[in-house]
Amino acid sequence: MKFSKIENNTLTIYPNSCLTPAMYFREHVKKIVFKSGVKEIPYGAFSGLNGLKCVELNYDLKKISEKAFSTNFELEYIIIPESVEEMGKNVFYQCSALDTIACSENLYNERETWLGHNPGTKTIIVYNTQKGSAKAVHLFGSSFSCDATGKRKHDRIFEEVKKILAERGIRTEEEKIYETNYKNYKNRRNRLLDYEIKNRSKDISKDNNEKIETIRR
Repeated sequence: MKFSKIENNTLTIYPNSCLTPAMYFREHVKKIVFKSGVKEIPYGAFSGLNGLKCVELNYDLKKISEKAFSTNFELEYIIIPESVEEMGKNVFYQCSALDTIACSENLYNERETWLGHNPGTKTIIVYNTQKGSAKAVHLFGSSFSCDATGKRKHDRIFEEVKKILAERGIRTEEEKIYETNYKNYKNRRNRLLDYEIKNRSKDISKDNNEKIETIRR
């Protein structure tokens, strides 16, 4: 068994390597590189790595287990290899900075299971290596945390992922497909409407009480 090692803030994972040391470098790991031959990432193996910004997955990876990369608050993007056939629940749960994800169409269709609660994710790039093409899917209802600043950050991350895919011969089409997740949108809209109606009711009630008091006087 070859042990995983950390060097220059980069944690390298070898096939059948011991993953336990990752727990002791939570503050120092900024990048994880998986070497060819790693077939599965276990449950919660790389969760809570406070400084993690980049993950390079190997092309022959088969499975990413539940919460494997959860609560990595600085992870900005990830490219999931087309070799991945199975992903557990909430793989990226509460990765609040995870802006852009690239994956195959099959995984995209199952995104509600593995993406988890991730309001920060704005774009999923669905790519096909054989065709050498990809489409950017912008998640309907996602928001930019800091208006113009957040938009510029998203553009930077999005362009970086497109560049990596281009180096692999994959061109992201300019055509944009907007995710029509009406269920989430409707729930969010109804909550806002309920809140607005409630507040208006309070205002109306307050106005009526004031009018009654005026009449009494």
